Parts: sequence; C-alpha cells; structure tokens
Amino acid sequence: RMYCWCAVHSQPQANAVVMDNNGTVYPQLKVIGHLKELSDLVQTIVPDFGFNKSLPNGRDSAQDKIKQEHFPTRVDWLSNETLILLCDLLALDYFLFDFEKPKACQ
Repeated sequence: RMYCWCAVHSQPQANAVVMDNNGTVYPQLKVIGHLKELSDLVQTIVPDFGFNKSLPNGRDSAQDKIKQEHFPTRVDWLSNETLILLCDLLALDYFLFDFEKPKACQ
C-alpha cells in the first residue's frame, strides 16, 4: 500500500534506529533494547562498564506529565480503519519495541 509522504518524525521510530536517511541499515547495529533494560543490557555487552543503576534511565514520555496533559493519547478518537492503517505503517515498531497494539489491530 502506498500511504503518503511523511515528515521524518511521522515515520516509524525503527527507521531512525536501524537505518540512515538513504535506507541503509547501520552495519554497526548489534542489539536493540528498551531504556528500562539499559543497565542490564550494558552490563551484558560490557561486563566491566560499571553502570550506575541509581541514575535514571532517560526520558520516558509515558511518565512525562506535561506531555500527558497537553498531548494525551486518545486512540478512541480514531476510527478502526485509521488504526489499522497506522498499525500497518508502524508494524516494525510494534515488533521491535513491543508496543501494545490497539484492539482493532490485534
């Protein structure tokens, strides 16, 4: 299916993680992990790294009160047809990042 031209921020997040602007997969990419698992992931790859687990793991937009207040996730505002199109577009994100799919896409 051909969707439309999208600004880079509208594209699946996996695109930015695994490939450059030309669509070439980064050859140095060895593993993809979740920020919540960062300390364990770093210690698995580099056991002597000395990761400080007492530090926060980074920005988590799901916990960002300003984002939640001003940009609430309102999946109920979208039709099932739109949700299915979005799920098709973002299929790699759902797979790689274990995002929860809307009911219309399951």
